[in-house]
Amino acid sequence: MDKLTIKKGNLLLDIGCGFGAWTNLAAELYGCKGTGIDHNPEAIKRAKAKGTSVKYHVVNANELDPIQYDGILCIGSTHALGGLEGTLEFCRTRLKPGAKLLIGEGFWAKKPEAAYLEKLGGSDDQFSTHAENALRITNAGYRLWYSSASSQDDWDEYEGRYRYSIVEWCENNPSDPEASDYLARSDSWYDAYLRWGRETLGFGFYVASLDTSQLK
Repeated sequence: MDKLTIKKGNLLLDIGCGFGAWTNLAAELYGCKGTGIDHNPEAIKRAKAKGTSVKYHVVNANELDPIQYDGILCIGSTHALGGLEGTLEFCRTRLKPGAKLLIGEGFWAKKPEAAYLEKLGGSDDQFSTHAENALRITNAGYRLWYSSASSQDDWDEYEGRYRYSIVEWCENNPSDPEASDYLARSDSWYDAYLRWGRETLGFGFYVASLDTSQLK
């Protein structure tokens, strides 16, 4: 997060913000003005309940007013804009000069097994490798400042915390009509993660800005 060089009063956009964890953290650490968007009304409801200064909206990214931002986050949500290339194209006109983009994107750590792909409802070309993700970013006209890949401990912590939060919410809201569906999806996902995902699917972070040398 610190590699975005966000300052007090800067405007930050979080695409696919979920429960607002990243946006709220940025607002608390740097005093920036955050805007979080997600298509999931329940996620936005929970994000707003935290009572921070961040503004949250149920809206698609392409429906936003065409303004520019001092930084953009898209952590695990490039699908909202048609994938990595679609996200990079969207951000091209939304970043202020010199502003940076932080993308969190999955990658194959090894060739996925057919059973895992069936469980995901995906295909082996759904992701590329970590190195190929970086190359796709630079090929789209961005300068890559930084990249890193989550360790297996990072993955276990992330998936474990996410799993815990879903189960906790369902336990505390048993009468909610969506609780049983949330729990069933979480059961299926966590089972797939433990069987195959933690060895197969990696997650990379990429910080980039527009490569001005390619814009001349």
